[in-house]
Amino acid sequence: MILKGLEKDLQLRDIEDETQQSSVLVIDDQESQRRYLSQILETAGYQVAIAENAQAGYLKLGLHRSSLVLVDCEMPGTNGLQFAHQIRLNSDFDSTEIVMVTSRRSKKIVQAAMSVGIIDFIAKPVERKMLLDKVAKILSLEPV
Repeated sequence: MILKGLEKDLQLRDIEDETQQSSVLVIDDQESQRRYLSQILETAGYQVAIAENAQAGYLKLGLHRSSLVLVDCEMPGTNGLQFAHQIRLNSDFDSTEIVMVTSRRSKKIVQAAMSVGIIDFIAKPVERKMLLDKVAKILSLEPV
């Protein structure tokens, strides 16, 4: 009995550890977009935190230590590029990957994004399979 309880405890810890490594922070000013992205990711088994703007994103990232941030390019106040730049100034987030979610992909935006440490783009409207494949690849997991 005791051994079975310990075994279950260890299995739960393993699952929690995997989930912690697979956490994603979604930052977007549009509630429908946050809900859509988080629903896809949660259904696939990722732990998801959401934020409605960059300021809330900073706070959530500090609390949740997400492995990956999906950030909207265009938001009121601090935009996605500015958010990424601020994150890269903090060595606590060196291992946090940042992906820009945007409908814009001009050469200027791409260059600016790469210069602030954004590693990839996801085009809007976001397709489920493409999102999951990119997230899995970035987090070094097998695509769903």
